Amino acid sequence: MLIKFRNNRAQLIKAQFPEIQQYNVLDLGGSIHFWQEVGDVLKPKSVTIMNIAADHQSVGDDASHDHINSIVLYDGKNIPYGDNEIDLLICNSVMEHVPKDERLALVNEIERVSKRYVVQTPAKSFVVEPHFVMPVVHWIPRPLGRVMVNLSPLAIFNGPRYAKAMFDEVNLLNHREITSLFKQRRIVREMSLGMTKSYMVFKD
Repeated sequence: MLIKFRNNRAQLIKAQFPEIQQYNVLDLGGSIHFWQEVGDVLKPKSVTIMNIAADHQSVGDDASHDHINSIVLYDGKNIPYGDNEIDLLICNSVMEHVPKDERLALVNEIERVSKRYVVQTPAKSFVVEPHFVMPVVHWIPRPLGRVMVNLSPLAIFNGPRYAKAMFDEVNLLNHREITSLFKQRRIVREMSLGMTKSYMVFKD
């Protein structure tokens, strides 16, 4: 199911940026898993993955990929590129991990360095929380949600301590928050089960 959603997202990106094969792409906060899954759809000139840690999520089991140019670490705040230097910046499922009081600064950095971008983030209004693959856990009072995530697949495979740390880190965005951060940008809703599953923000 996750692969299906990623491929659908890749098709949306390709439709929006049909000349992507000519672009050097910066995948901010990304992982090689995404490119391994969508490589048949998205074929940019090169991809630089920029993340805060070179962990399994960033590089995957095999860091090789036809389009991956490099994996770069940064401080999570200051993107080390000049103004409008990036042909296309892609940022998948990152904004919800950024502390609320730091989000606008990151958006300003994304606006500064990129000629074009697509920023995707899961919608708080969707019934299933995607990190824990649990329904409504993100809607109930957070102290109760923090206990409930012990029953999630994430806790089963990674341990309850990891799941609680992830829960403390992640805060999904609602429509008001995403539109407030990305004023005057086009926002597309990814749909599932008749509900908004995530938001995709485009600068083109």
